Amino acid sequence: MRELRHELLTMRRAQAEDMLTYFRWANDSAVRQNSYTSEPIPLESHKAWFERKVSSHDSFLYILEHGGEPAGQIRFDIRDGVAHIGFSIDEAWRGCGLGTHLLRYGTEMFQQDASEAYPVHGAVKVENIPSLKAFAAAGFHVLAEAIVEGEQSIVFIYPGKQHEG
Repeated sequence: MRELRHELLTMRRAQAEDMLTYFRWANDSAVRQNSYTSEPIPLESHKAWFERKVSSHDSFLYILEHGGEPAGQIRFDIRDGVAHIGFSIDEAWRGCGLGTHLLRYGTEMFQQDASEAYPVHGAVKVENIPSLKAFAAAGFHVLAEAIVEGEQSIVFIYPGKQHEG
């Protein structure tokens, strides 16, 4: 396990050049297992998806770096007035508590970058204990237990700034 040094953490928007890094992370076996879609992702499909996401006004993609090295990603997709989170940690950084920082810093950056305040939700399969712990440690609250895409899940909400009215 790597040593996490908070002063070396930086967050930035993902760019076109990050496509292959996202592809590697997306096809990691643990990521696929914890995803709501578990099949491997072909490169051409991923490339088209990534290009759509980085150019969309309804998606915000960020990379958390440790000392300039990509360590994880977080994505916010705005659907029906809610920002939905997807995130993953590079295999080399799992077990260090980086997920908590990624969720906290990523959500703060998203809220600064978004043109309006959106409720922020994250759905996690109940068996994904590391992600459940990361959401709780990052200050998210349980909104509901629900079936999400056929999977028993916990839905979290960030208690920060929300929609008004």
